[in-house]
Amino acid sequence: MLADDRKQLFVGVCSLLGMLLIPFFMGLNYYLERFDIVLMLLVGLALVVCQFSLITNGTVSDFLLRATIAYFIIVLLYNVLFDPKVSSVLFFLLLPLILPFILGRREGSVWSVSFLVVSSIALFMTHKEVWTTMNTFIDFVVVYLLIAITAFAYETFRINSKHDACQRREHLNSEISARVAANADKQQLIEELQAAMRDIQELSGLVPICAICKSIRDDAGYWEQLETYLNRNSHLRFVLGLCADCSSDHDAGHAT
Repeated sequence: MLADDRKQLFVGVCSLLGMLLIPFFMGLNYYLERFDIVLMLLVGLALVVCQFSLITNGTVSDFLLRATIAYFIIVLLYNVLFDPKVSSVLFFLLLPLILPFILGRREGSVWSVSFLVVSSIALFMTHKEVWTTMNTFIDFVVVYLLIAITAFAYETFRINSKHDACQRREHLNSEISARVAANADKQQLIEELQAAMRDIQELSGLVPICAICKSIRDDAGYWEQLETYLNRNSHLRFVLGLCADCSSDHDAGHAT
């Protein structure tokens, strides 16, 4: 679920902020003598500390993350039910904004809609005065759903953009690899052609050769045998033998 590094960073930052803000709210509720909220925030602080510890170690527990989110939703709903204020209800609008990002589009949207239904029913059953008029309730539901839809659309756009970027990166890497391989083949071909050109250049031009003994004069002015010259200036290697005519003359000479 939290394969995205950005989500892990977001959860880590939220955990860090929770570690800083929860003690403040604990002190405030202790001052207001709301010890039930203090106890609930203490449990929440323990969950946040565990979550932050896991993230700093490079691991994430999906179960612990869901448990932490569910616990703070219960605390928020509990606070509103026992101390109903419109300002407290407005904190509900944060849930459809962050849940799709943390839990994913589908699961986050299910959590958001479920919380809207449960909280609306609970408030209507216990504190109808929170909604002064039906229009106020309808406005709240419309704003809540608009935020949920916007968050869902943004998360969809973000996921699709990331997928397209990964595909473009893979295509670019494949193209780069293909061009590198093609350049390597071209470089090898160039080296082979250069080597062949060097061999051709070594055997090109006018070669002074003796009309009688067939010796060749090199650039330094020394005369050397034909096979020696070719061995030194080419890849040719000579194997000595006798042709048919020379073999006959050689045998006739030995016979006489």
